[in-house]
Amino acid sequence: MSRVQELISLLAEKEVVARASIAKAHRICKICGEPADYFYTPRAELEYSISMICQSCQDYFFPKEQ
Repeated sequence: MSRVQELISLLAEKEVVARASIAKAHRICKICGEPADYFYTPRAELEYSISMICQSCQDYFFPKEQ
């Protein structure tokens, strides 16, 4: 399974959907539950504001091309 497919599957899980409002209120990642207080770039922080996915999970699911 590709990482994108894995992400899509995770985002469809009831638990992850239920954590969305909690994640936004407490600035945590809705996938891993860890604090989302550090981002490499403004673009990554914008991604968090849209998806509520922390930098670590963004790095995993959206790896940079080598």
